[in-house]
Amino acid sequence: AASRQHEGVYWTLNDSGNPDSIYATGLDGKLIREFTVNGARNRDWEAIAIDSAGQLWIGGIGNNSRQRDDLKVYVLSEPDPLDPTATAEVTAAYPYRFPAENVDAEGMFIHDGLPHIISKEARRAVLYRFRELVPDQPHTLERVGELASDAYRITGASLSEDGTMLAAVTYGRLWVYHSVKPINLVNLIRTKPWTMPHDFGVEACTFDGDNLVLSNEARSLYLLPRYWYER
Repeated sequence: AASRQHEGVYWTLNDSGNPDSIYATGLDGKLIREFTVNGARNRDWEAIAIDSAGQLWIGGIGNNSRQRDDLKVYVLSEPDPLDPTATAEVTAAYPYRFPAENVDAEGMFIHDGLPHIISKEARRAVLYRFRELVPDQPHTLERVGELASDAYRITGASLSEDGTMLAAVTYGRLWVYHSVKPINLVNLIRTKPWTMPHDFGVEACTFDGDNLVLSNEARSLYLLPRYWYER
């Protein structure tokens, strides 16, 4: 996730079996600071997102077995990585379930203050959203719709700050759904996306302005200017 408060700062995290930490890095991949997240446990963390209020969201949304009953999204105020006294404190946690079948997911973004989650499935990608946010209370997600084109096995997602572009990535492909003006997500995911193959093994993406930053579990970062992915 590209910080909107601290220029040149990008937030990332590790999956299960790693510390309950988030990492502030530069675009050059150098670590700025590691923060232990107080109030959260790393159970299949698969996504980190940012909202317009300067909050970070951690998605404990991975569900390879399709059997998890402890899916959860955490929110915390974005710490200043250059402030030696700053800490990362969870301010709220939101457990949830899917409305029908239990599915795996790795893509998450924030829109209108609510987490949106894209399923990771073999033949489709379905967008879900929280209807409301009540801390520590079970939530049932609402199905928004299925992504158009041949999008499936989504490993990461990001919505541009102006709401006109939604990026979805997999290990070997990128889709960018786009509009000339902000529209509702039901219509946006039905548009014909820009799409392109790649060989980056991507697990995450974030918009930084109109540019896209992609990353993988091999700790590689890729910068895609809009002119490059648009054409």
